[in-house]
Amino acid sequence: VSYYQFEYFLTELRDNGVLWVELNRPDRRNAITPEMHDELAPLFERIAADREVSVVVLTGAGDKAFCVGADFAGMQSNLDAGYEDGHPHLMLGSARIVRAQLAIPQPIIAAVNGDAIGLGATMALFCDIVLLADHARIADPHVKAGIVAGDGGAILWPLLLGLHRGKEYLLTGDIMTAAQALEFG
Repeated sequence: VSYYQFEYFLTELRDNGVLWVELNRPDRRNAITPEMHDELAPLFERIAADREVSVVVLTGAGDKAFCVGADFAGMQSNLDAGYEDGHPHLMLGSARIVRAQLAIPQPIIAAVNGDAIGLGATMALFCDIVLLADHARIADPHVKAGIVAGDGGAILWPLLLGLHRGKEYLLTGDIMTAAQALEFG
């Protein structure tokens, strides 16, 4: 039984107030659907208000991905439904998600157990401590879809990597390995 009752996120309160939060769509590499997107800010807000939680570990279900960002199948269905830009409220929701995550007073550890792409990368990088498995990769390839990183990545990558290297990864959408991330600090 999940500690919090969210449909797409498994939560388990362990000893000493350690809350494990697992994105739970391993069949789709934990890709974020609009429904999951809608649960993220309330999840983070609930954590922030929970005095039983001392620390949070955020991870993805399965061993292939932490979170590969938006589910492109969902984007196509939004386009087919007549949303020319995919679904505009998702951009506003992304800002709420980032604000809610940053408002969590407890330390958050990202246990990046596989690919962290787009919003997945942003959620991981906004954590206080980021631990990457040896096979994990991280990227923000919004540019390859012809859009800018609207979920905080446009600011976050240059802050963490330095202005030029951060812009290089944002402008190319290249994937960074765990070894490269370690090398870059």
